Amino acid sequence: MMHEPDRGILGKRKCHLERTRNGTMQDFPVCNAKNHQAPLLPLILAGIVLFPFQAWCKPVVHAMYYSYFKADFAAGDFFQWNGYRSWEGRVHNPNVHLGPEAWRYDLSLGSGAPGSGIHYPFLGRYDNFSDDEVVLWQFRCMKKAGINAVCASNLAHGADPDFPARLLGIARDVGIGLYVLDENGAGELGSAPNQQALDDAVDDLVAKCNATLVGHGADEAYFKIDTRPVYSLPFWIPAFGEPGAEQVQIMQNALARFKTGVTVAGREPWLYSSNVYVANFSGSLSYDVNPPPGPTVHMSQAWADTGFESFTCWDPLGIQEQYNRQDVDEGVRDNNLSQAFATYVSNQQAFGATPIVPIQPGFDRRNNEGPGAGGLPPTDPKFTTPHDPAYWRVQVRRGIDSGTPHLWIAQWDEWHEDQTLEPAWGFRDESGREDPFTFLRILAEELGRTFFEPSLPPESSVDPAI
Repeated sequence: MMHEPDRGILGKRKCHLERTRNGTMQDFPVCNAKNHQAPLLPLILAGIVLFPFQAWCKPVVHAMYYSYFKADFAAGDFFQWNGYRSWEGRVHNPNVHLGPEAWRYDLSLGSGAPGSGIHYPFLGRYDNFSDDEVVLWQFRCMKKAGINAVCASNLAHGADPDFPARLLGIARDVGIGLYVLDENGAGELGSAPNQQALDDAVDDLVAKCNATLVGHGADEAYFKIDTRPVYSLPFWIPAFGEPGAEQVQIMQNALARFKTGVTVAGREPWLYSSNVYVANFSGSLSYDVNPPPGPTVHMSQAWADTGFESFTCWDPLGIQEQYNRQDVDEGVRDNNLSQAFATYVSNQQAFGATPIVPIQPGFDRRNNEGPGAGGLPPTDPKFTTPHDPAYWRVQVRRGIDSGTPHLWIAQWDEWHEDQTLEPAWGFRDESGREDPFTFLRILAEELGRTFFEPSLPPESSVDPAI
């Protein structure tokens, strides 16, 4: 990227937005195994290699995505940009200018607590709940960085039948895959007060999954593994049962019941799950859920018997706690992360499961946890990570080196918790210069690609204050 002369953030911002809106950045095709395997095979066998062979051995990259942000400027409706309480105790109000820049408003952003940096959406207050142009730009950013599959949470969409259809249409235009993650279902599983209520909840989730797969599973844009449509059902720790082994068995039985019910018209879905609690190192190398009690993501025969293809971690494999360790240097920290990835991969494979290694650009929700903040539990600072581009590169590289067939990024746009790969003002590259796209560039580089910024959405889809 060519950097403009330093004219202050607002000057750089205007120039950057104009350049991308005018479309001067061009997209170039990138070699991949699917597109080039057959015609290049004779050349490879003959010892003529036109591209690095490693470029064909990269994992499939998933990014979890929320489409629940609203920005109705006329009505003042900024759903999901509002609410919670800041570090200082005020209720976030996106109608209120926060400053010091003319374009910065008081959004419900996880960043902003001491030491976390201040990150602000590149498009400002946007609407990806109903504005297809915003979604199109977001998907294009993902595609250009090497992301293959959008893992679309249904949070705030309920059972809306248009939710997958709308996103699939945009994914089809971009040439990226998309599948559904039933985050609402995780809450239903975790909140059931007894076994009968849990069985009823599972049956409801089965009906919802079947409706999704019948309606959309055959769509060319619906992401598939081995020709099978992918569907993710994460889970919370059960609300009943004795902590530990009993709760583990309760959830295993619930997932097995779900799996039995979701075969649709002879097409078996490819199911995976994750525990929605922080996974981390707990003194020794592990990826147990912390804090206990509750199920862990350690694979076992009982988990394999649920019929799910994989279990992964919502919050990745000790990334946060490793980053904050004071007793080891960066080299030891990074090797520990490699060992955790390798342990997870071998553990999944030992029981016939498919590894999905999770990685995370950053995490900090403390700026939404002032007095009375929106129900979020307090965050222990050791489970926060700033957006550190060098550590992000380590995660991506070590994840690829683990040999996993899949990388799962948590998340694209979880602004409430500063889990954001989406371009943002305040992101800095490894030299310390501001670059809203730096985390996408690093991902692309580690995948053997060159990232090019897509043209911006129409001005009507960008915050007028930008």
